[in-house]
Amino acid sequence: MAKLSHKKKRQLMTGLRWGVGVAVVGGLIYGMVTVAQNVGEKEKDYDAFAESIADQKRGPRTQIGDVPVEARYVEALALVDEKKLDEARLILREIAPPRAEGVEPVGHVPAHLWLGLDLVRPAVVTDRSMLVRQSPILSTFRSNDLAAMAPELVQRARDHFRAADTLEPKQATGALWMAEIALARGRTGEAALVLMEAATRPQSPQAGVMIPLVHVARMLPEDGPVYQEWWHSFAIQGNETLQKPGDLDVRLDYAATALMLRKYDNCAVILQKMRTDFYDTRRYPGVHQAWDGMMMALEYSKALDAMGVGDDLEPDVKAAARHLCAALRYLPTEGTLVEVMGQFATENPEVRPAVTEAFAESVEAEGVSDAVFASVQRFLGEWAQDRGELEDAMKFFEEAADADPHNAVMLLSLARNARARGESEMAYELADQSVRLAKDPEVLLGEAYDLRGRLAFELEKWDVVIGDLEKALDRSVVPKELHSMLAAAYAKVGDEALSKRHSAMAE
Repeated sequence: MAKLSHKKKRQLMTGLRWGVGVAVVGGLIYGMVTVAQNVGEKEKDYDAFAESIADQKRGPRTQIGDVPVEARYVEALALVDEKKLDEARLILREIAPPRAEGVEPVGHVPAHLWLGLDLVRPAVVTDRSMLVRQSPILSTFRSNDLAAMAPELVQRARDHFRAADTLEPKQATGALWMAEIALARGRTGEAALVLMEAATRPQSPQAGVMIPLVHVARMLPEDGPVYQEWWHSFAIQGNETLQKPGDLDVRLDYAATALMLRKYDNCAVILQKMRTDFYDTRRYPGVHQAWDGMMMALEYSKALDAMGVGDDLEPDVKAAARHLCAALRYLPTEGTLVEVMGQFATENPEVRPAVTEAFAESVEAEGVSDAVFASVQRFLGEWAQDRGELEDAMKFFEEAADADPHNAVMLLSLARNARARGESEMAYELADQSVRLAKDPEVLLGEAYDLRGRLAFELEKWDVVIGDLEKALDRSVVPKELHSMLAAAYAKVGDEALSKRHSAMAE
């Protein structure tokens, strides 16, 4: 198996985050993932002022003199709408002083966050936190522009973010933005320390900062002091959690963190203790589903390691297949895992017997959906067709199409099989249905156009050939072949100029 492309690695790592997310059954760690995705999504730009105002109306009002803060927000919003930003900033600065003794912080936090971001506005790429989204490509700040700013300006922004967290330590949103600035300045250790402080606040739920903290920790050298300090603290907290009864979601929180750091032994210990402590399904009805989800994610993560994802190691195909099959046994009805396994076995024929056996168990599981059954049958059909067993392949494809009749992938597979059996008319009809259904993803639509265009060429439907193959050209891995077919089709309809053009491109 060749080393994985960067694109494939990104797809599989996305799959890992999906794998951890499967353990949200019953909402047990869904809050952790959801909050982590949404922290920093609000009150960062002009449009979000309306949300801030709505929040003010639902909560207690902070007075500035005789005027409620919400009224000043309304005034600032109106000025923003009129593009009078300087005047709006004056009002926002007025309502963002340090909190007075005994005064509720409602209204101040959004102002501090907005003011901090506004101070470094020239360096801002997006008002959405890329750290929260774990983006490996896009940073929230442009490093060069941030470096060019006066240090005191950046420090003032940090002061506002820190003030926001002082007023509302439960949110830790200011810490996220301070960490973003540190990352943009190349200070990964500083970013980790900021998030570590936020994660250990008594008032701060770990959900908002744990995933970003893990993301930053993975950037640090494991033998470095900051990583060691954090992992030591995390390990102590995890050990304390294991020594006393605790909430199930706390156990899952630690297990998910250990998993994302590839500390598989730690993850397994926590999960085993979790299952022991929460064995009573009547008291904890969701524990077994959550445990199965995390065990599936653990095996899936090991499979990624065996594939060489994230490393420059040579992939161990058999080990990867072994872990994928183990993952499917924990959640046999999980469609995304079936797709990952099917694609992996398609690319690595030597593991198909093991995957086929795992698939056979999956389709017999209680609660398996028609879509999962159809996916399994499609892969079995494709592998039978590769072996030249066309009749057996057709039966698999027909079962797949019967189970999921509106799925373009199933119809496309059936069309290919009909073509291989020499039934061009039937293949064309199936490919035509596939084109009509294949609206997303774009790649599938390209494959459907490609197949229908080729079948139209065999049936001398020249207008369809031209329409389909022109659309398929940009997505084709054999464009010269398509250019040759287009040249012939244009010649048939009397367009010599385009025929010559495609002939030249086919050479």
